[in-house]
Amino acid sequence: MSAVSEKPYIPIPSVGHELGIMFGFIGLFILAFAAYAIAYKIYNKKLQKKEAERVRALKASGWSNEKKEPRDAPLNGVDGTRT
Repeated sequence: MSAVSEKPYIPIPSVGHELGIMFGFIGLFILAFAAYAIAYKIYNKKLQKKEAERVRALKASGWSNEKKEPRDAPLNGVDGTRT
């Protein structure tokens, strides 16, 4: 007789319960992600409106950059000058 008694394999009582927990967690994750995405989109729209209003106010007060040479204009000259 062996000193170690072998116990037979006993499967978990409810595979459905385990799958329910797994899919419930995945569903909750998807729901939380969707809620975050919607909140992020609403917040960005609010910030874009605020930024557009700020730029409009700056342009109205004369702080506009439109008539000046753009900083990102390409350098055409060999010596690094803009032409």
